Amino acid sequence: MKNSAFSKDNLKILIPSITPQQIAQLEKFATLLREWNQRHNLISRKDSDHIWENHILPSLIPLALIELPEAYWLLDVGSGGGFPAIPIKIVRPDLQMMLIDSVRKKTLFLQKIVLDLQLENVVVKRERIESLNDPTFMEKFDVVTARAVADISALVEWSRPFLKREGSLLLWKGLSDTEELEEIAQGLMLKYEVISVPYKFQSLSGKFEELCLLKIRF
Repeated sequence: MKNSAFSKDNLKILIPSITPQQIAQLEKFATLLREWNQRHNLISRKDSDHIWENHILPSLIPLALIELPEAYWLLDVGSGGGFPAIPIKIVRPDLQMMLIDSVRKKTLFLQKIVLDLQLENVVVKRERIESLNDPTFMEKFDVVTARAVADISALVEWSRPFLKREGSLLLWKGLSDTEELEEIAQGLMLKYEVISVPYKFQSLSGKFEELCLLKIRF
């Protein structure tokens, strides 16, 4: 299901305020990702024909469920092929972002996307989050995001230094991962919400039935 009718119809259901320009940017992003993926394996090869339902729509689901105030600073850990950060940035251009990944081919792709789509206030950094010790970034971000990266306890440890006092860690996980969160929450004194995808959106993507967002505060 890689045709534009699929993407546009489902995008408008998920994000009613999305503009034609933003849809065009998402389509260009998806096209460039397919082209690069043939040579560089940025995402699973079997996902190349399912970028919209497996990656773009799941990346955008927080915008339908969670309030992200204007001009928030967002740090995306393990950005890879651009998920979730690039779709979120396209739909919410006011957000300020740093995308971090340790793999050179992935950061080169992200830099090309930022340039080609003329995305402003986006920094791409090739680094491991656990090795990033620049004081410039400490307690700088309102939200840290991560999708398909590491386990919860590691992400909690890595993200804590970079979050503002009232900031939150937002993770894309399966419902079964909530058991891990419950186990570590008390010892680490975490406050958290488990946000499942509402039934009205579940037909838009096969990922949505089991997907949940974990919003964690320290």
